[in-house]
Amino acid sequence: MFIFKPLAAAVLAVVATQAFAESNTARQDQHGVLNTATIEQSGTGNSAKQSHSGYANDVRLIQANSQASTAKQAQAGNYNAATVEQTDSANAYSNQYQYGRNNQASVFQQASDSASANQSQTGTANEAEAEQLNTTQASSRITQNGNTNWAHTLQEGAVASEVSVTQQGDSHTALLWQRDGSNNVATVTQTGNDTSANIYQLDSQGSVAMLEVSGLSTSAYVTQRGVEQRAGVRIDGQNGGALVTQEGGYNEADTTQSGLSNSIDAYQTGEWQAVQMSQVGDYNIGTASQTGMGNELYADQAGNSNVFYATQDGNDNILSASTEGSLSEITVGQQGDRNVAYVSQLSGSDNHITLQQTGTDLRVNLSQSGTGNRVNLIQQ
Repeated sequence: MFIFKPLAAAVLAVVATQAFAESNTARQDQHGVLNTATIEQSGTGNSAKQSHSGYANDVRLIQANSQASTAKQAQAGNYNAATVEQTDSANAYSNQYQYGRNNQASVFQQASDSASANQSQTGTANEAEAEQLNTTQASSRITQNGNTNWAHTLQEGAVASEVSVTQQGDSHTALLWQRDGSNNVATVTQTGNDTSANIYQLDSQGSVAMLEVSGLSTSAYVTQRGVEQRAGVRIDGQNGGALVTQEGGYNEADTTQSGLSNSIDAYQTGEWQAVQMSQVGDYNIGTASQTGMGNELYADQAGNSNVFYATQDGNDNILSASTEGSLSEITVGQQGDRNVAYVSQLSGSDNHITLQQTGTDLRVNLSQSGTGNRVNLIQQ
């Protein structure tokens, strides 16, 4: 990526600057040592601007067979590299800004219509990549502020999709995919240090995924397949993790957790299902799985070392559970249709509830308060 040549100090090297066809405008400014720039334009109404200061920078801008395309690049600092390629594009727009040293930014838009990509970096050793292939009206934006951050986004075969990544702090990683879908929206916001956020929307239409990851050494992952899925993940604290997987259509998942070493795992397959989980405290574990149609699951855990396991298999089942205290454990299994369960462990320690329902129109309401309580209920 970086090009170094054995030249004396304050040597300016412009490798190639080309413009083809009519109405193209190109501007190239360089300041410093051992800079390399390449501009190529083909088509009509193109505009290109490159400006960078420092030394050993590598800038390349290529627009081919495009109409009304605009690409701007600005670099300040050391050992920076920025690359923009827009091929067979119409109304494509790309803007890249870098400040610091050892930064890399790359944008690739191919056979796209009205595609737009905006990348901005400040700090040291940040990397940003954006690819939009066979894309119509797709928009991608990456903003990094800090050091050693990495973000990659890919939109392939998408129509009117959007991707936005914001990173503040150090050592963040973000990966967003939207492949072979349409009208999908993915948003990632990272603050703190050493967090990871991944969004995979595969074969989805009209799906929305939002990740807010903050703290230290936290991670969040969302995978969605189907039609109009909704996923929201918020995680704050240290050494925490969240995983949301949805397949089918019209499912919704909302998870929130804060504290130390908490984990949430939510899985839904089917249609019109909803899961909402919240954890506040330390060393809590929440796991939810729903299969069928019209199932609802609500879980709220507060305190430390709580464990929640829930499975609903069928249609129109409702589960509401809450724990507060220490060393509590809830295990729920509902199979069939139209089961309703309300479970609570209000306070205390060493509480334990196991619930299993199989059949139709079963109802149960369990509540525990105190110390060392245990309940087992099975209805078939």
